[in-house]
Amino acid sequence: MAFVGVDGAEVRFNTIYRPERWAFRILQETTAAGFVACRNGRFTDNIVAFHSSQWSSGGVNIGPNTAPGTFQFARNWWCLHR
Repeated sequence: MAFVGVDGAEVRFNTIYRPERWAFRILQETTAAGFVACRNGRFTDNIVAFHSSQWSSGGVNIGPNTAPGTFQFARNWWCLHR
């Protein structure tokens, strides 16, 4: 999953099975005037099943010029497969 330049997107009720690097990314492609930083996303009620050998950076990639502190996370299940 990728939150790219969004303001208020929601990812809910998904099963993410063995992502190769990250479960999701927070990115900003456009920094031109008039564009807000990627913000206010919600990642809730998801199942993330990952393999430890394919996991990178805690499963989340946060790019520059974003507002990751505005994102909400709740009721997600994280399952490690070794």
